Amino acid sequence: MAQHVEEEQCHKNCSLLLKELERIVEEELQLRKKLIDSGVRDVSEQIELPKNCLDQLDEDSAEYDDKRLCHACKHVCFFSAVACVCSQSNVSCLRHSHYMCRCPVQRRYLMIWSSENELNSTVQRVRNHCNCLKANQNQQEIVSSMMRLPSVALGVERDKEEHSEDSINVEPCGGNETVFRGTHEGNIPIQRADASNSIFTAPEVTSDEDRGEGVLVDDTDDEIEVVGVRVANSSSY
Repeated sequence: MAQHVEEEQCHKNCSLLLKELERIVEEELQLRKKLIDSGVRDVSEQIELPKNCLDQLDEDSAEYDDKRLCHACKHVCFFSAVACVCSQSNVSCLRHSHYMCRCPVQRRYLMIWSSENELNSTVQRVRNHCNCLKANQNQQEIVSSMMRLPSVALGVERDKEEHSEDSINVEPCGGNETVFRGTHEGNIPIQRADASNSIFTAPEVTSDEDRGEGVLVDDTDDEIEVVGVRVANSSSY
C-alpha cells in the first residue's frame, strides 16, 4: 500500500498508514542495530538478494516468500532475516533469532532485502502525501465553511429592494389618534387614545343576552373571526 500511496485520497487512512509504517520501520532499524552490535554479521554488501516484488503476486513470489518464513512465528521476513551457517534453509525474523539454533552469535548473519535508505525514503514519501492530503482537506473545510455562512442574512437584499423607498414615521403619538382595524367593509375604528395616552376600551362583556349589541365578524375566510363589538344605538366599537 505504501508503494501506491498516491492512489489514497483519504487523509485519515493515509495518516493511519503513516503511523503504522513509522512504527514498523523504527522497530526494524532498532533490531538491526541491536543484532549487529551483538555480533551478528551484516553481509548485505557481499550478498545481493533479489528485490521484493511489490507489484505482482505470482507463483514464484509466493514460493520465495515460503522460503523466508520465520522458523518460530512463521511470519514472512519481508525486510530482513537472520540466518546461520549451520542451516541452509532455516531463517528467523529479527525478534526470534535467539531461538534458531545454539550456535555462537558470530556464526549468524543478517540478510537485508530493503536497505535503511529505502525504508526511510518510503516513510518520507507517505509523509509527504499525507501532508498534501491534510492541506487539501483544510482548504476544503475553509471553502465549505465560507459557503455555509453567507455574507448577509437571508432575505436582507430582497427586503432592501422592496422597502428601500418606504418612509419611517418616528414622531411620537399626539394622544388623539384613532386606531383602525381592517375588515372586508373597510377600516373601522376600534379604540381611541386620549391626551394622557390611556386607551378607552369596551367594558368587559359577560353575556350577549339582554343587550342590544351587534357582533361584527369577518367571514371572508373559512374561519370566522370576531373583529369588533358595536354597542347598541352607538357607532363606536
